[in-house]
Amino acid sequence: MAITWSTILNYADLAKQRFADFILVLLNSRQHKIYLAANLLANLFVWAASAVVYRLAAQGTLILHYNVDFGVDYLGEGYNVFLLPVSATVVLALNFYLVYAVSRYRPDKIISNLLFAGALAVNLLILVSEYFLYLINYQ
Repeated sequence: MAITWSTILNYADLAKQRFADFILVLLNSRQHKIYLAANLLANLFVWAASAVVYRLAAQGTLILHYNVDFGVDYLGEGYNVFLLPVSATVVLALNFYLVYAVSRYRPDKIISNLLFAGALAVNLLILVSEYFLYLINYQ
């Protein structure tokens, strides 16, 4: 099977149509827009907090986990601080896709609101953990 420019353009057009459908499903109600904005803003704050902690890590080693019983458990390089925002972004993207998949076949708002709220809760918890990471290392 030879791949020609017409098949490549056909797949590109199909991807563009599916992406437009994805965006329209995500923005079909006011609640979805509010959840989407809150999730993206929280994710942006998580990335900004990680960037601040990374810039302050001039010495190279960070305390990445602290246990009350044993003290410092895990030390790591400065770039390891970006594992938290990557995981928050993956959870956010996965929940956006699940909202899209559920809303296409069942336009019930309860499931999509739960998925959006779950993604927001994950982002806020990771933002709190970034704050504690800052406190452990620089206070």
